[in-house]
Amino acid sequence: MKLRGNSAFMRFWFASTVSDFGTYITTVALSVLVLVSLSGTAFDQGLVNAARWAP
Repeated sequence: MKLRGNSAFMRFWFASTVSDFGTYITTVALSVLVLVSLSGTAFDQGLVNAARWAP
C-alpha cells in the first residue's frame, strides 16, 4: 500500500506542512516588525529571536 493512498497519512503530512509554513512566516514577520515598524536594531532582533526559544 502506498502512503499517498492512506488518508490519515495525507492529513498528517498536510498539517505538518501548514504548521512548518506558518512557523516560517511568523519568524519572518517578527523580524520585519522589529526592524521596520518598531525601528529596532540588530540587537533587538536578536533578543526577539532568542526569546522564541525561552519557553
